[in-house]
Amino acid sequence: MKRRIPNQNSSLLAHAVIGGVGLGAPPVEEAPSGMATLVLYVPLETVLGKSPPDIQDDLGLPWHLVGGDPVWFDELDQGAGI
Repeated sequence: MKRRIPNQNSSLLAHAVIGGVGLGAPPVEEAPSGMATLVLYVPLETVLGKSPPDIQDDLGLPWHLVGGDPVWFDELDQGAGI
């Protein structure tokens, strides 16, 4: 079996949102309504120095906004006229 990383046909990734980023254990927070939590570990050097928009661009996943819809940072910038 030939694997593709990431799996472009992944139904999990297609519906995922980023819940947060950190160098320690995941924050204790409830998953958004109707969602489960998966924890993804990445090599430290792949995250250091990256901003949340950089991480979002690399993963291709929206960011979870507590109490709101998933967020794409580039759309926020456009809406703010930045």
